[in-house]
Formats: sequence, structure tokens, C-alpha cells
Amino acid sequence: MPSVWLVLEWFRSNYPFGGFGWGRAGFVAVDSPFSQMLSLGGVPLASFTVVLIGVVIYLSFIKFDFRYFPLLLIVVANIFIPNNTSVGNSSIKFAAIQGSVPDLGLDFNSQRMAVLNNHLQLTRNWKTQANRPANFEPDLFIWPENASDVNPLTEAKEQIERLVNFLEKPLIVGGVGNNNFRPTNLSILWEPRENGSGVSSIYQKRELAPFGEFMPLRPLAEFISPLARNVTDFEPGKKSQIFSVGKAKIIPVICFEILSDDLLRNNIDNSNLVIAQTNNATFGESVESDQQLQITRARAIESGREIVVVSTVGNTALIDLSGKVEQILPKYAAGILYGEANLASVNTPARLLTPLVEQGCFAVIVILLLSVLKRRYFRVP
Repeated sequence: MPSVWLVLEWFRSNYPFGGFGWGRAGFVAVDSPFSQMLSLGGVPLASFTVVLIGVVIYLSFIKFDFRYFPLLLIVVANIFIPNNTSVGNSSIKFAAIQGSVPDLGLDFNSQRMAVLNNHLQLTRNWKTQANRPANFEPDLFIWPENASDVNPLTEAKEQIERLVNFLEKPLIVGGVGNNNFRPTNLSILWEPRENGSGVSSIYQKRELAPFGEFMPLRPLAEFISPLARNVTDFEPGKKSQIFSVGKAKIIPVICFEILSDDLLRNNIDNSNLVIAQTNNATFGESVESDQQLQITRARAIESGREIVVVSTVGNTALIDLSGKVEQILPKYAAGILYGEANLASVNTPARLLTPLVEQGCFAVIVILLLSVLKRRYFRVP
């Protein structure tokens, strides 16, 4: 049963249209005694463990079949496997800007300039916030996804350059650009220079959200609902990117990309920090932002990296290696999160074992099917 469950999660997370990986059983392991399964074998092993515990409890205590009780003891023994606690020898101070939006919901996109101005003004006034620690000087400023839906590389370029010159510190901008007349979801590292400021690195979102950033089966979707015409197909990126800021080697992750098992695992080697930029304004006051934060906590344990989450309206937070939320801003209000993130570069076993867990579960299903076929069609007289 755990193997079947895991295989179904794999299919749902990858198909159709790139999949939809919300609601996996492994995400609930963050606050359980079995959170170390995330660092051992990633979300797949955590899902397997959660379902296995449920099945064994059912068989042992509901069906009163105590032959399975030893399995429960083996599962309980996992509690004593230590979690990854390797911290780096250095850190980076950051200011994460939660600029907020005039109105929640889908119409926030119509107020692009107001959202940009919110982030420009709040960042410029970073020294005046009541929650700023005494003598705190950030090494890096971070904006969320969609902070500049006014193209940051053209229309808003001059405003952002002036801001970076004023700050005299790097700024990571979340914005919407344009490539071949199609929009692109970007994370841009802007740095001060002797003759002004300029773009150092650009990451273009690779894992696009179906029905949000591209419309699958567009003719059929528009026939079913005229609202499908409101979705403009984005241009996906083709490569990963590491942002270098001092000793920090940062992997930028944009919104729903946090759902991808492969995206972090395939790029974790050369990094020591993850920044997750997101925009939760579209979902209003629903629990989506809390669910996304839970998923991000699981990724922190899995990757062995601290994660700075930056959202337009929340949750904006700092998550440590154990998945604990060290700091968080109130939702639906403008504010700045001042924090210091540890730069850890030791990989967890999940880096290598996660694919083996999935392959093992597929192998179990194949063996089970072959066994059924053998009994059904190849019985020995």
C-alpha cells in the first residue's frame, strides 16, 4: 500500500501538464517525530513512512492482526535517527520586503504600478521600521515574486537602478519580463557598481503553473470557460542559476517550483542558501500561503539548506535546517523581515536516495503485478 500510494503521488506530481504536487503525505512529516525521513529520502520516503505507519496501525489495532506489530516497532525506531543539523561557518544578513498589494485576489495584476511603488518605498525606508534590530545592516535585500510586474528590465529599470544605488547593497527582484513577445517570470540579482548599478544574474522560472502561467488544451479550455482567455502563456526558462552574494551561493526558487522534487535536488551541490520568492495575493485570505509554507519547511529539511521565503502578502519567513520557522511577518500587511541566514553546504542523504526510493516502489509494483499474473496464468498442475 505505501508503494502504491507513492507511485500515485509521483504520477500526480508529474502528469498531466507538469503535474500538481500539492497535498502529498510526506509534507505532514515536518512536525512529526519522523521528520528525519525528509533528509534521508526526501518527500517520497516521508510519504512512504506516513502511509506505512497508518497501514500498520490499521492492521495491528483495528484488524487485531498482531503479526504486523513488529513492523510498528521498526517504524518507531526511526524516531532515534538524528536529523541533519550541519550549519555553515558563515552567514548572510538580509532584509526580505513584503510590500503588500492594494487588493487581494485576481485583480491585483491590474495594479502593477502600485505594487511596484509599495516595494520601492518600503525598501528605501528600511531603516525606519519599528522591528529593525539595533545597528542591523543587511548584506542583501530581497523582493517577492511579482514585486515588479512592470518590466524590471525596461520600464522599471531606472527606478530599480536608483534604488540599488541608494542602498549600496545587492537586491534580488521578482518581476515579469518579456521574451519573444511572451511574458517571463524572473528573479534578477541587481548589484551596485562603481558607475551605477546593474544586473548580475537572471533566473527565468522553469516550472510553470498550469492554468496560471500557461493554458493546457487552450481551445477546449476556452470553449468550457471564457475566463481561460485571460491566461497568457509564459515562456519557461531552460537552465538553473546560482546567485553569488559574498559567501552566499543562492538558489532562487519561484512560487510553485517548490513543489518539484528534482529542481532543488539537481542544483543543490553548488549552493548554501535557498530563496523562495512567491506571490500569494491571488489566493486572497485562503490557507494556500500556510500550505505553501509547510511545503517549503519540508524542502528545508530535505535539502539541508536554510530557506528565506519572500511573499507579497505573506508568509514571509526564515526557515532553518530542521524546518522550524525562525522568524515570520504578519500576513496581509506591509513589512520587512530582518534576519541572518546560516550558509550550509553539506548535502543530506536525500540528494542521492530520493530517486532510489521512487524506483524501489515502482519495482515493488512490478513484482506484485508479475506475481499476480504468474498465479493467474502460469499455475503448476
